[in-house]
Amino acid sequence: MKHYLLIAVAAVAATVACTKTESVKSPDVKIAFDVAQYQTRANQANNDELGGAFTTNAWFTNGDGDKMQYMNNVTIGWDSPVAGQWAPARDYFWPKTGYIDFYSYDGVPAPTTVGEGSLVYTDKTIAATDNILVADAAYRQTQNLQTYQVGSTDIKGVPTLFRHALAKVNFTVRLFTTDAKKTPDTKWDVTILNTTAKPSNVVVLSTGTLTLSNSYSGTTATTQAWTNANATKPNVGWVAGTATETIDCLTPALTLPKNSITSGDAVSLIDLRTVMPQTLGDDAVFTINYEVKATYGDETTPYMTETRSATGKLADLVNTISDWNMNYIITYNVLIDPVSERILFDPAVQEWDETTSGDIEITE
Repeated sequence: MKHYLLIAVAAVAATVACTKTESVKSPDVKIAFDVAQYQTRANQANNDELGGAFTTNAWFTNGDGDKMQYMNNVTIGWDSPVAGQWAPARDYFWPKTGYIDFYSYDGVPAPTTVGEGSLVYTDKTIAATDNILVADAAYRQTQNLQTYQVGSTDIKGVPTLFRHALAKVNFTVRLFTTDAKKTPDTKWDVTILNTTAKPSNVVVLSTGTLTLSNSYSGTTATTQAWTNANATKPNVGWVAGTATETIDCLTPALTLPKNSITSGDAVSLIDLRTVMPQTLGDDAVFTINYEVKATYGDETTPYMTETRSATGKLADLVNTISDWNMNYIITYNVLIDPVSERILFDPAVQEWDETTSGDIEITE
């Protein structure tokens, strides 16, 4: 059909004028992708978060305004089929008229439904290693562009900027006291406890729904971030369910040396992990139990051993953080002051009671 139309046009041109006519044909250009990751723009070839591949859906609108799906959950891979490019395994070419809209995503868990300008994650349970990446929609694209060029200035393609749809948290712990004069001769050893009888953990909401939408009515090529259905907390995005997860603390041992105010660098209490973005309400609770031993001078046997505990809502313990937003890593630094108040004495001596007896008479 295409050849017939070209011949017909040439024939009409020949009847109108006696001059020689030649058709000019532009070369076909394969569709590639120019990928970046928000906020961490990792090297393309070693992008651990994308794992070397992601998924794209695309809709083509032709010169007459007719729309059709052009890519249906197509895998875009690095170094496939051409080294140093993000591209599909089979070739897709840019049309000579009209434009294409691209919607890309990656990660676990996968969306429940995918449509033109729509991604929905319904009742998903978020695990420690999950990672959802959603790229800004690329609208009215007509050619490979040089936008991000992460890893190489030669990279060209559909501008594809991924944003994290989940959050990450980690907890650290160290010992700290306000005055070294409190501990001139005493060493304090603290061990975090996490047993059945004395658990140390964080309880958080773990299941929710994220509804993303995207639309564009402009006439120029652009990229555009997604909006979500959480109108009151758009930075959180997810609408939480009721299921919770208990995240266990590690059991590090720390020492506050004599004449010191700190145990040194913080150590991990909960390793960096993924969580569902959420508002920190009554369900988000932190509990810690720890054993304290105090040892005097060069002695090896503690003169005091006791177990202490603390618990409370995360939002109350750290009132500057009320939400875990999408695309955020939140670090909680737990400071334990093991030094209790020094025992002092307030001595007094009871006054002597005085009494006088009657006269003692001695007679001869």
